Amino acid sequence: MSRPHAFAIFRAAVRAADPRQAVLAHVKIDGPALVAGNRRYTLADFDRIRVIGAGKASARMAQALERLLGKRIPGGSIDVDGWINVPDGNTVRLRRIVLHQAGHPIPDRRGVEGARRIAQIARDSGRRDLLICVISGGASALMPLPAPGVTLARKKEITRRLLASGATIQEINTVRKHMSAIKGGHLAALARLQRLPREAEALELAEIARGVLRAVARNGLPGDRLRIRQAQPRDGGGNFVRRY
Repeated sequence: MSRPHAFAIFRAAVRAADPRQAVLAHVKIDGPALVAGNRRYTLADFDRIRVIGAGKASARMAQALERLLGKRIPGGSIDVDGWINVPDGNTVRLRRIVLHQAGHPIPDRRGVEGARRIAQIARDSGRRDLLICVISGGASALMPLPAPGVTLARKKEITRRLLASGATIQEINTVRKHMSAIKGGHLAALARLQRLPREAEALELAEIARGVLRAVARNGLPGDRLRIRQAQPRDGGGNFVRRY
């Protein structure tokens, strides 16, 4: 293989992995509707589109959504707002969606503050709101809203121990989910408690195999019934919490 061919392959791979392009490839405006995968949302049914989420690629994902909606951003036919937690230094220019920098991979107070804001947006969204959740790698650390009885200090301590132990990302995120008031389906539950938005759409971007996509963030929209006792270490050697 020649050097030009190798560079061409590399550039094509980078383009294919660009979070912005990934969103634009799967989310489109088709006349009066927003199309996400095989689902259609008639924009006239909504007064507001609200974008929430977290992750290392989520800033670019949100940028794609703002570009897609174009003139429908305030001043047009529909309002757009939102809040996304991102790692330090991970910023892009956005008009309406707030990018909130937080700690990664060790969660911090900024992440908790941002997660509270994300949860509040979910609670406050009504029947004429379309709630879009953008999730990518790193979201589990970036959305640390401790469950009742769990402190941020305790979450940080357990995260450090698991990172140093050799536990897999699936194992780490299984523990994180059980210490969270927002992940593992809780974010969708917060929306439903307030008579739920009419519709909610989750956009997920992962750099790991599709078979473990749900481990990217144990994110808030899909429900998750996995229990700690079911998450075995790679060699099957007993419950990983006791092992590590």
